[in-house]
Amino acid sequence: AYVQRFPKCDMIPIMAGTDIIKEHTSADGAINVISRRCRLHVEAP
Repeated sequence: AYVQRFPKCDMIPIMAGTDIIKEHTSADGAINVISRRCRLHVEAP
């Protein structure tokens, strides 16, 4: 959850960022649902 809330934190270098795929807010504004896709920095040989 921390990684998705703070996607560009320098303390978590593997996270390149997140993209918001879908966002829905209830009619009264009490519930906010956000679907995200995470981008990673992966070092593979």
